[in-house]
Amino acid sequence: ATSASVKVTDCSSGTSVFKVDALSFSPDSPVGGQNGTLHAVYEVPSEYNAGIVKYTFTINGLPVYDESFDICTQTKCPITVGTHDDYSTSEVPAVSGKVVGEILWTDTSDNTLLCIQTSMILSTGKKALRGQRFHLHTHNVNNTDICPMIEDYDPAFLKQQSVEEVSTTSTVF
Repeated sequence: ATSASVKVTDCSSGTSVFKVDALSFSPDSPVGGQNGTLHAVYEVPSEYNAGIVKYTFTINGLPVYDESFDICTQTKCPITVGTHDDYSTSEVPAVSGKVVGEILWTDTSDNTLLCIQTSMILSTGKKALRGQRFHLHTHNVNNTDICPMIEDYDPAFLKQQSVEEVSTTSTVF
């Protein structure tokens, strides 16, 4: 079994256009290979029909995913005025180390609408060799599935980073 500790924060430090009222992750001690749920409650002050969603993920500080998408391909548009109480469930990764995922929503003027960071310290006791395959599975806070693939770490990149081993294959938030 994988043991974990998890922290969910407003990575805009309270400066986002959408005001975050509450963030949580359950269970409190996630288990690798089982589902975990991100819960976000936030206030939207005016309607939005356009913007960008950026997803970034690292394992032990190594970037494994960094992609941006049109916001309306990731959530229902328009994003309406009022309180949003959203849940997103995904599999907790069965990896060893620190896993950090960030969801950043910006408007067409690059103002931060919403920024949520999830950080987990996971331990499986297992490691994999360089070049190990990773499958990255994410959900936005409105439960729209996104399922990009990270095929392989580039061994040359890992060598430049002085990394000899990476964590086991799994799903990453």
